[in-house]
Amino acid sequence: MNQLSLNRWSAKVATAVIFASSLSVMHPPAQAADPAVVRTAETSCVEQAQQKGFELKKVVYAGDSDKGGKDVKIVLNLLKDGGLFKLTCYYDQVSGASFGDEDAVSLTTKFPWWWLLLPILGLPALLAWAKGRDTDEVVHHHHRYYDAIVRGSEDPISVYAEPNLASKVIGYVHNGEAVKITDKDVYHAGVGDWVELATGGWIPKQYVGAPARV
Repeated sequence: MNQLSLNRWSAKVATAVIFASSLSVMHPPAQAADPAVVRTAETSCVEQAQQKGFELKKVVYAGDSDKGGKDVKIVLNLLKDGGLFKLTCYYDQVSGASFGDEDAVSLTTKFPWWWLLLPILGLPALLAWAKGRDTDEVVHHHHRYYDAIVRGSEDPISVYAEPNLASKVIGYVHNGEAVKITDKDVYHAGVGDWVELATGGWIPKQYVGAPARV
C-alpha cells in the first residue's frame, strides 16, 4: 500500500470513529427507572383507574417506559362491569399518570357458541347443584371463600403476590372495603399471620376484621 492510499484509509477510519462518537453523545444509553418513581407511578395509575370505575385485578408490568418523554410504564389488568380489561398507563414526574378510555383494551372472551348446548348437555344438573349451594359461602378449587371487612390504620393497604412483605405488590385494598378471603391461613414465624384474597394476593391478617370466619 503506497503512502497516498494509506493516508486515505486513515482518514476514513478517523471519520468513522468521530461519527460513532457523535452518535453515542446524541443518544445516551437509557437508564433504569427509579424504583421509588415506579411505585409512585403504580399507585397513581391504579388510583386513576379506580376513579374511572375500574377494579384492579393484577399489575402485569411496572418498570421502564418505551415511550419518549415518559419515565415509567405501568400495565394493569382491570375489572369493570363483569369484563376484563388491559390498561397501559404512562407516568412522568412532571405531569403524573396519563391514559385515556381508549387505552383500556377489553380482554373478555366473546360468548362461545358451545354454550348453546348447555340445555342438552348439563343445564338440569347445573341448576340442581346451584340450588343446593350454601348462600353464606362460595366453594372454588377446594377452598371456601368468606366475607370480611378490611380494618386497618393504613389506607390503602398493599396486596402482596406472596405471604411476605418482600414479595411484589400487586394491588391495594382500602379501609372499610368488603372483600372475600379463602380458608387458607398462613403463618410465618416472626412475621405474622396472612390471609389470601379470593381475587388473588395476600394481606396481613391484622387488617381483616370480623366476620373473617363463619
